[in-house]
Amino acid sequence: MKHRFFILAALLTTATSAPAHQDRVLTLRPDGRLPEIPAEFGRAVADIRWPDDGPVRIELTVGASTYTVPTCVTELIRTRERRDVEFSGSWYPAEQRSAYYISMVFYDPGAEHSQMKGQYVWLTFDLLTARLRQVWVDRSRFLGLGRRVERDALTNRCSPEELKAAIRGSKK
Repeated sequence: MKHRFFILAALLTTATSAPAHQDRVLTLRPDGRLPEIPAEFGRAVADIRWPDDGPVRIELTVGASTYTVPTCVTELIRTRERRDVEFSGSWYPAEQRSAYYISMVFYDPGAEHSQMKGQYVWLTFDLLTARLRQVWVDRSRFLGLGRRVERDALTNRCSPEELKAAIRGSKK
């Protein structure tokens, strides 16, 4: 009986002491570099520009791959200032290659910078190819009653031709 209790206690202790996956916060330097990305992926640069008469322009370069976010996505973004954009990423070597990514969260003007309460558009890019993998739109409903989350904005709003035209110099 004591032997079984010891095994159960050891399993529980081991399971609870394992590190949980957590995104790494990335900083965007004034020149657009994301310096926390390991050199093995190549230099990572996010070029974000707000023209006076249109949606934001977003281009991500990782190594030799460049991806320009198509207008079908950027027209969803209400953000007008760099301070309302947060960056994170993951490249844990023990995980599958699909876990390598860079995320950009564009908070609406005046929105709280919280993924639980804020209103935002979240873009997730593949760290190996710089391609846009996923777009989430999270906004309050009419009069702030509840939330509306659109998790398939990329495939719902963009044609395959628009997505293909956004890729330059991709490794894959």
